[in-house]
Amino acid sequence: MQTRIGHFCLIVDFLDVDFSSNQISDILKIEVDDILANLTLKNLDDWTLRFRATYTNARQPLVSKNRFGSYRSDKIKEITIIIPIPIVESVSWGVNVNQHIYDTSHYDRLINNFHSFEIDFKNLSNRTDYILNCMRMGIKLSFTHGLTVNKEKIRVNKII
Repeated sequence: MQTRIGHFCLIVDFLDVDFSSNQISDILKIEVDDILANLTLKNLDDWTLRFRATYTNARQPLVSKNRFGSYRSDKIKEITIIIPIPIVESVSWGVNVNQHIYDTSHYDRLINNFHSFEIDFKNLSNRTDYILNCMRMGIKLSFTHGLTVNKEKIRVNKII
């Protein structure tokens, strides 16, 4: 199984400002590949597991539930991790409120499609650390809740 880490931005002038999405992708790809290397997966060699960071405005970080993101014809399983970016009044590395395309209630109608989690962004000093923490927690939740790829359940009980 191949691993891909992608980035999608719903914030004006944010992507790759004071952080490198390529560097984050490289770090996370190694970590996810290490998790998958310890699993016995059948008939998934030609599948891609893609984790997509979506930078936006939301009440809390979210990770998509297993029932979404399967593209069988393309052999892709995609997990979306919603990363809310705080405003600069909350943390020095935040964004201006007018950079957000949506307001915090944007995902309220869709909340049942996601697992939520908490990250104390005020204890992090830069965008890279915040994004890495959110992505790692989202990836961990995906594996501990379990995900299905081509009818095969992938579940990891403990991730360090």
